[in-house]
Amino acid sequence: MMVYENAAVAKLAKEKWNYVVHTLQSRYDFELRLWKFDALRIPEWRDAAINDAAQAQLVFVASRGAGDLPPEVKEWIEQWLAREGGVPDTTRLLSAIFDPASDRHGASALPQFAYLQQAARRGSMDFITSGAPTQNQENAIRLIWKPEHPFPPNII
Repeated sequence: MMVYENAAVAKLAKEKWNYVVHTLQSRYDFELRLWKFDALRIPEWRDAAINDAAQAQLVFVASRGAGDLPPEVKEWIEQWLAREGGVPDTTRLLSAIFDPASDRHGASALPQFAYLQQAARRGSMDFITSGAPTQNQENAIRLIWKPEHPFPPNII
């Protein structure tokens, strides 16, 4: 599943998604569900996106990284995390994709990075980012890794 802010970051995230699919296609079946941030404002669509996230093993949040996440995205995340059920006995991964071109220093993405990292912890998910906030690398990757994680650490 992928939620995205705009077409530019969706394209960037889709490239990452394609790499994951190519790398892991022999071990997993993939189906991509796309949700634009704006669609999450509509309660019925947000409910459908919550259901998609609850069933997903891999959720991408693709954003320009500027400032805080919109309220509708945070509400979707909170409702998704509160939902019982989902994919039982499986490792889940939350991936944040930030557009490195929108902020060369990455400082404006820090609130989103921190929120998504915390959401992953609360949801017992592994967390990985691409284009993460950093001042040393333009397209850094940050990873919280669990040894029992079935995804290879270099997939994104």
